[in-house]
Amino acid sequence: MTGHDLDELLRGLGADAERGAAPLEPSHVRRLGTRRRHRRQAATAVVAAVVVVLAGGGVLSQLPGQDGTAPPPVASAVPSPVPTAPTPTPSRERTVGTAQLLRAQDVPTRGGPALEVAPAGTGRVPDEISACVPDGLAPLRATGQQARDFRYPGQELVAVQTLALQFADADAARAAERVVDGWVDDCAATLEDHGNTLLDAAGEPVRVDVATPRGTSGTFAVVPVYTQQGGESDQEGFFESLGVTRVDDRLMLTVEVVRGMDDNVSLQPGGDPDNGLPEHPQFGLVRAAAERLAG
Repeated sequence: MTGHDLDELLRGLGADAERGAAPLEPSHVRRLGTRRRHRRQAATAVVAAVVVVLAGGGVLSQLPGQDGTAPPPVASAVPSPVPTAPTPTPSRERTVGTAQLLRAQDVPTRGGPALEVAPAGTGRVPDEISACVPDGLAPLRATGQQARDFRYPGQELVAVQTLALQFADADAARAAERVVDGWVDDCAATLEDHGNTLLDAAGEPVRVDVATPRGTSGTFAVVPVYTQQGGESDQEGFFESLGVTRVDDRLMLTVEVVRGMDDNVSLQPGGDPDNGLPEHPQFGLVRAAAERLAG
């Protein structure tokens, strides 16, 4: 028992004495102090034992609020929502539209009146745009196409046909360009297979390169002159040319057909002024196609 406890006990006894209570013997007072001291020591030992056992087991436990601090937060049993990635916006597939088609002012006139846009469906269907196409355009594997034809004012027959083609990528466009080159190589045989007659049985296509911007290509071929059986064309020759222009993942086919007894044009860029021959219209068509396809 501490001195403070003893003083408290004695003061209590003094107050009892003042109220008439009989005082205790000194030996009794000492026994009471000893019993209180033993109870306090036992309680302290129990608390110490709890702390030792918990610490020995690797667990540190403290009742909330005993040290003046707030209890620790309890983790929620509800899982947090997992953020989902935004859905990517699909890229727009490239295609060809009216912006990639030739205009009337793009078409050379051969010194005559300006050509005009012909009504849709006036000329050959796209799968037969050139007499050199053996069996439709499916082998080109184009993903899109747009056609526009031109004719001279007052004429019903189409003079120039153009077809813009879109492909999946530049490699596909180059592959299609090679397919068309093969059609030109075999054009004489295709003409005869389709019932036409070659005016020159040994005739071969004549290829001409056209200067186009860097990274593009342009060429045209003058195919063998032929006649068609039946109708008014029995005595007329068909002077046909097929142009191929490539810009990135696009191609344009340009076809000019002249019906008559001859075709007085030059296969030199700029023409042949000395002989009064203008350059072949395909020079202008291919150059215009390179510009339009780039748009």
